[in-house]
Amino acid sequence: MVTLSRIGGIALLAVLCAACAGPPRIDTETAPAADFSQRRTFAWQDSQASYDPEPKPQDIEAVKAAIHEAVVSQLASRGYTEATQTPDFLVSFHLVVTETAAPDDLCVRRYMIFEVQISASPLDVYEICRADPLMQRRTLRKGTLVVFVVDAATRTLLWQAVADEGLVTNKNQIEKLQSAVQQMFVSFPAERA
Repeated sequence: MVTLSRIGGIALLAVLCAACAGPPRIDTETAPAADFSQRRTFAWQDSQASYDPEPKPQDIEAVKAAIHEAVVSQLASRGYTEATQTPDFLVSFHLVVTETAAPDDLCVRRYMIFEVQISASPLDVYEICRADPLMQRRTLRKGTLVVFVVDAATRTLLWQAVADEGLVTNKNQIEKLQSAVQQMFVSFPAERA
């Protein structure tokens, strides 16, 4: 016979794994006075990636290079080219990744779908709480990526995008960040001939 604590542990693990695969929340904003109709070229400003705790320096550089490559690819697909002299706008990003422990009292509302020996009947709402001593304490890594586009001459903000609430792991953080950049640039204006 399957017990509630075993189902609770399995269901909680499935929920946490699903959260790891969830997409980040994307917000973009274009300045009211931003006019991209005459802009054709861009250049890079210094960008930052901050981690707590901090991984190896080569890992940070790999992440920064992946974000840079993803942004360049998105801008190129919209008709913009990278320039070394007199660009029309400047691009930079800031990435912050922090680790937090999953709370001990994490509860998830679920529907009962299995016949088990508990007081809840099938399809009744109940809560699964982390009470299984066999469940390992999980560490969640949350990342926030902000991409800035500023006017090269005045340094005023033209466009920005934020990817937030995305959980990243060592295994898939580069792929998730590249996907987030792609989603961020959906609303970026295409270069006009």
